Amino acid sequence: MSQQFLLPPLLQPAIGLRLVMLILAVALLLLASASAALAQTRDSVVILAGATFPAALLQEKIEGLPIDSAVAKLRQFYFQEGFLDAEIQREGNRVQIQEGKAYRFGKVKERLIAPDSLPAISTLDSLVLQGQRYRSTTLEELLRQRLAQLAEQGYPLAVARPQPSPDTATATIDLEIEVIPGDRVIISKIDVVGHPDAAALIRAAARVKPDEPFTPATAEAVRERLTRLAIFSEVAEPQLFRYDSAGAEHRYGLLLQVTPGSPNSFDGIIGYQPAVTAGESGAFTGYLSVVLRDLFGAGRRVSARIQFPGKGAQELAVGYSELYIFRLPFNFQFDYRQNQEAATPALTSYVQRFLAANLSYQFADAWQLHIGGDYEATIPAPDSTGNCFGQLLNSSLLGSNVGIEFDNRSNPYSPRSGVRYSTSYQFAGRSINGPLACVDSALPTNAARQKIDVDIEAYWPIARTIVAATGLHGGQVDGGVVDESDLYFVGGQTTVRGYYERQFRAARRAWGGVELRLLLSEQSYVALFLDGGWYERPATRTGGVAASDWLAGYGVAGQIETPLGLARIGFALSRDDTPETGKVFVGLVNQF
Repeated sequence: MSQQFLLPPLLQPAIGLRLVMLILAVALLLLASASAALAQTRDSVVILAGATFPAALLQEKIEGLPIDSAVAKLRQFYFQEGFLDAEIQREGNRVQIQEGKAYRFGKVKERLIAPDSLPAISTLDSLVLQGQRYRSTTLEELLRQRLAQLAEQGYPLAVARPQPSPDTATATIDLEIEVIPGDRVIISKIDVVGHPDAAALIRAAARVKPDEPFTPATAEAVRERLTRLAIFSEVAEPQLFRYDSAGAEHRYGLLLQVTPGSPNSFDGIIGYQPAVTAGESGAFTGYLSVVLRDLFGAGRRVSARIQFPGKGAQELAVGYSELYIFRLPFNFQFDYRQNQEAATPALTSYVQRFLAANLSYQFADAWQLHIGGDYEATIPAPDSTGNCFGQLLNSSLLGSNVGIEFDNRSNPYSPRSGVRYSTSYQFAGRSINGPLACVDSALPTNAARQKIDVDIEAYWPIARTIVAATGLHGGQVDGGVVDESDLYFVGGQTTVRGYYERQFRAARRAWGGVELRLLLSEQSYVALFLDGGWYERPATRTGGVAASDWLAGYGVAGQIETPLGLARIGFALSRDDTPETGKVFVGLVNQF
């Protein structure tokens, strides 16, 4: 008869707990012993190497590897470095290395496997490697460069196969490279994916010539051309595809994939200008802009903008543009603008109206030639006092302009690299219509006016997320009669930051700036900037005093991508400012 002994209930949990603790202790002891043994095995590897590579370097390459894996890694390393006869033997935890001779490249030649009817292909320079120490990385780089050469000649499907022949007596490797160029790829078709409504525009803007050979440079140029249209949110890298057609095999096409951008945009900005002198009130500045772009999938654009520069001034602008007229690289743009300036202690208020029509021709990818005509009218408010020094001339100008532009920036909104250069010249004839009381024999009723403007911007990537942006700009207006309304404005966010918008007027101006941008995303960045400039103004018939001065501003700026669009912010100080008198700019680009 068997008996069972039951422990009191209070003792059962105690014994169970002790048993669990004992099992854990044993497991930890075994784990520690295994780790120590493995560490001892790894740390105890002793390398006895030759003179070419120090033992410390070899030890670093096998760090943390078991002994067998370490030996295999060392054999691979020596073979890649040209020591084809190296002997690596293991004795316990000791690795004995006998390097042997370092092999060098001997004769290098290329064997082209292609039909005789194939167009001429550049050949490999047979002396490019001869005498150099053999390294697998050197051979791989040679093959990569050779395939890149063939791709630029229209053979992107080429294959290069190395056939080395080692000679142990001379420790050299004769190399024969078998090259199979494959088809010479000619683009005979373009397919568009992502925006079928704009397929005709995309094909025209791609500017691929009929039966043009496909090269990597061609693909990159096509992508840049489509990006510069600024109507797509994304342009993918063009892809090559093959298709067969009746009577011909192995024909090739180019697949262009784009992502349509938002066809409409709402752009607003607001700022505040503190009072300049005691007793004055500050003024809000800003603008509101609406753009309807890519109408009917043809790149047409209609824009409207109303701007409040401050101190009662107002600007209204309407524009229309069309890309690739008749599918040729001709772009047309029409603009109407009206400026209304508030009265000042020196001048009555006045209105200016501008009409401009421009036709541009795009050539050599990044270049554009502009020609156009413009009309300008200045209408001052009547002055009941008859003070000729308090009102502008009622005049009109009819002129023409010509300009040239180069732009290879990687992105028009947040460039990482590239240059933009633009220069324009305008010649206009002026007709003076009044006020009759202010027109005398000393003032000609007809006069000419000339304007020259130059802009240069450049962008350099300093690091993966850091870009340096610089700009240099200048302008000059001259003529027989230069009135106050003819002068440029200087100061503000578009010229020298740190000063009020349109704070100065000038007949000659020059300014520039440097920005160091930290990129946060494709469209977002924060930056430090330093601006500087100079202006000069003449004495005018309305009592304007001749003046000139140097300007300087500095501060921080940023462009941040948000769910609502791009937000632009900035804080700027002039050389005479304190933090309390700095200028704040805030902008928002809302896509809808």
